[in-house]
Amino acid sequence: MEQTAFECPFCTFDDLETAIKGSELPVLAIFLHKKLSVQEQMLGVRGLCRGYCDKVLLLGLTVDTYGIERVRYNICNYPTYVLFHEGHEIGRLAGAAEKTAFDALLQRAGVSLYSPSEA
Repeated sequence: MEQTAFECPFCTFDDLETAIKGSELPVLAIFLHKKLSVQEQMLGVRGLCRGYCDKVLLLGLTVDTYGIERVRYNICNYPTYVLFHEGHEIGRLAGAAEKTAFDALLQRAGVSLYSPSEA
């Protein structure tokens, strides 16, 4: 799944599992609350994710308050960003995140906004 501009396709939990196991890129799963406005929750996400679209696979998921997925992925706050790389979770941020914390999370997977020639 190639992303050319900011997009965060929503997927099923089965799709997420497939991506975690098979993506060559790090996978950033963004868990949003099903009963809150997805548009409002995505406002902050867009600002944080801008610039990373070609470096990570962004996937959005909506979570029910009492759903098994909330327990399975240990989701307590919204949005929750969970970063997977090489099939494993390597970090997460919960709730409103500062850009510097978000950048540090992605750096755990070797992802930077800058290419080596720009740094």
